[in-house]
Amino acid sequence: MGDWDAVHRFCDELDPVDAHYFRTLGELTGGVVTRRDLLRSMELRNDDQLVSNSAVEPSGAHLDALIGALLGRLRSEEEAERYRALCPPWTDAFFERSVPRGVGR
Repeated sequence: MGDWDAVHRFCDELDPVDAHYFRTLGELTGGVVTRRDLLRSMELRNDDQLVSNSAVEPSGAHLDALIGALLGRLRSEEEAERYRALCPPWTDAFFERSVPRGVGR
């Protein structure tokens, strides 16, 4: 609903994977993401134990969608599409088939 300050406050109560997911979504929405966000997303995605504790998606598909969005923003949409092709599609309030909502194909 656009209250990213509240999201950031609630993230303190979440596990590291889900907190990162929501915080980084807030940064994507605000237009300020960095290479560090992408690297942290990849680091978390590679930690099967942390991912399995996610309340959002224990398979890590939400992180795959996030990584795709970050690649699209920081590198190129072509690179993002190549990554998305390797992953099962993720749909939630922020993504439709792993593409950020509001972004045309």
